[in-house]
Amino acid sequence: DYYDYPQLDCIRAYVTEPGYAHGTAIGVYSTTSRTIYPDIWIGEDSDDNLICDIYELALAEKFCPKIFMHEGNLMLPSPVEVLLDNASICWYLGSSNLIFYNPNPTTSMQDAFLTFAPSWNSHWHLDFGARNSVRDASYWHSYYNSIKHNYQTPTVYSHCFRHDGDFVIQYWFFYPYNDWGADHEGDWEHINVKVSSQNPNNALPLEVVYYFHKKRRTMNWSYVSKDGNHPFVFVGGEFKGVGGEGEEGGGSYPTFGTIANVAGPMDEWIWPDMNRIYTPSDITLINMTSNMNLWWMEFPGHWGAVDELVDTHIFAEGESKDPPPSPPHHECWEIYESSLYANHDY
Repeated sequence: DYYDYPQLDCIRAYVTEPGYAHGTAIGVYSTTSRTIYPDIWIGEDSDDNLICDIYELALAEKFCPKIFMHEGNLMLPSPVEVLLDNASICWYLGSSNLIFYNPNPTTSMQDAFLTFAPSWNSHWHLDFGARNSVRDASYWHSYYNSIKHNYQTPTVYSHCFRHDGDFVIQYWFFYPYNDWGADHEGDWEHINVKVSSQNPNNALPLEVVYYFHKKRRTMNWSYVSKDGNHPFVFVGGEFKGVGGEGEEGGGSYPTFGTIANVAGPMDEWIWPDMNRIYTPSDITLINMTSNMNLWWMEFPGHWGAVDELVDTHIFAEGESKDPPPSPPHHECWEIYESSLYANHDY
């Protein structure tokens, strides 16, 4: 048992138990024995991601980002309950059909999810703000301000996977609303942190991939703004050059200031509120990889009202894109550098 010998550099083992697997072939091996190294040894990998279960949360904690909120952004990376406790489950095909309204005195949202799960498809969505028929930023902010005091713990969701032999921690941030150009409810954003080992004691940071508005920026660790092992994430931001737009873009940036051409010719202005900097000690970190009992992760629909239900004039809520789905259904789930996101230099 390697865990009884933490100083071992190498061990020849006879692997017969089905609960163990060998992640990468190292050295000389046969069908009955292999020479392996400790970081390659996988034990109790219940989610089949070739990363030992006991390492995942500690790995995510070691490299958890430090979050800088833009001074005009009234949101924060929130627990998903801010939506789930205050939403309806709807189905859309030509018109919106209210399936379940939360709060409900007799049925919980979780029970409703389990009930309707066999019928789910991309036409389902969660309508934030209860039975909200007025879909604009001013109404939504008024509603959010009335409930936000119950959800003021900064929350980050982590997920681990492998990429080209390295290990990746995907950090997901949920924002209740996106008031930035294409306004919409329920915004999921993320970054990827690549590290050298699954063992938190040995892991060294290699790169960070920042995602924002269908663009990405991959940075070598030596160029990342950071505090020890914790990369900085600067959360956008003001949509420059468009009057009347909000300052809650949610994108995850490696720097602050004016970021050019993030939406066509439009720039984004990001300036941190020094009273709203969240260090890892302030953050509730939830490991999605080993917590598949998070029942909301299986929902395939949108985390907010879909485009067809809102006004289509420019910069109306939902204009040009629907709210995203849950992370496991997101186009970037377990992808290190998504081809659907363009590289961005600045």
